[in-house]
Amino acid sequence: MFVVHNMVLVKACDVAAFPKDGRLGFSARAIEVAIFKVEGTFFALERHCPHAGGDLVDGMIEKGLVECPIHGATFDLRTGKFVQSEYVSPHLAKAMHDTRSFPVVIKDGALLVDIP
Repeated sequence: MFVVHNMVLVKACDVAAFPKDGRLGFSARAIEVAIFKVEGTFFALERHCPHAGGDLVDGMIEKGLVECPIHGATFDLRTGKFVQSEYVSPHLAKAMHDTRSFPVVIKDGALLVDIP
C-alpha cells in the first residue's frame, strides 16, 4: 500500500499479469473491487451490484458500461453511475443506486487502485 497525495494506492497486480479477458476481482481494505481493461484503459468499481449483489466481474461490457449478470442493471465504468437500460423495469430503476468507482494508477509496472 502506498500513500501519494492523499490517495491510498493498493496494488491489484502487475500490469503484465492482468488477465487476458480484461477483468479482475480483488479485495483490499475490506472492499471488493472489480477492475476492467477496455480498449487499453483500466477502470475500477465496487465489485458487487448495489441492488442484487451480482458479481460485476462476470457482467457483460459494452459501450463503456458493465451489466449486472443477475438483473441487467448497467453501470458506467468511468463513474459507477447507474444507467437505465431496457432490461431494468422503471420500478426497479427507481430503487437503484450507483456503485462506487475508484481511480486507477499505473506506476512502475504495477496496477494500483485508490481505495480510501
